[in-house]
Amino acid sequence: MSDQTKDADNFSRIRTSGEVDPDGYADCRSCQGRYDANGDGWDGECPSCADKTAIKDTPRYNLLVTVAQAELIAEACELLTRMRMGQLHTCLDEYAPWDRKVPDMHGVLREAVKTMSPFLKGGINGYSSSYGITSSNLDPRAKVACDIFEVIRHRLAHDSIADGESPGIFVRFDKPMHWGEEPLVEISSSLD
Repeated sequence: MSDQTKDADNFSRIRTSGEVDPDGYADCRSCQGRYDANGDGWDGECPSCADKTAIKDTPRYNLLVTVAQAELIAEACELLTRMRMGQLHTCLDEYAPWDRKVPDMHGVLREAVKTMSPFLKGGINGYSSSYGITSSNLDPRAKVACDIFEVIRHRLAHDSIADGESPGIFVRFDKPMHWGEEPLVEISSSLD
């Protein structure tokens, strides 16, 4: 039996709330309505129900930071996400304090990652393969870190353009995706 046949058999059974069907839709566990599971719902809830049930029972905190501090938090969250995904080459290339004058830095990095590859889980090698953000093998905290990164990046991108100026077509201007099991963080400016 092929993997596709097995997947089709799995979806033919009754779905539980939050379980995604082959068309990318799921049933909300709170209101039982259908929602696009690729949207901004989380934890088995549609976008209109998401956050409401979890937030009322969960303490939330405010953190007042400067632009530079927000950029640093976003960068730290991106690094954590990439490390947990196994993107070792990118992490070393972007964040390690390398002497950029080394003639074959990419070759040096490739060899360093090859040395670590046998110790990585899931058959990834850290250079040309890693977990995707939707992988079930990925630590859930990496998905939450990615959410935090995307929300901060999005806000900083929009704050960086002048009123009336077109943002252009860059991923940082796209609405943040919602990957993790925590509600998306909220960000506002003291100038709002």
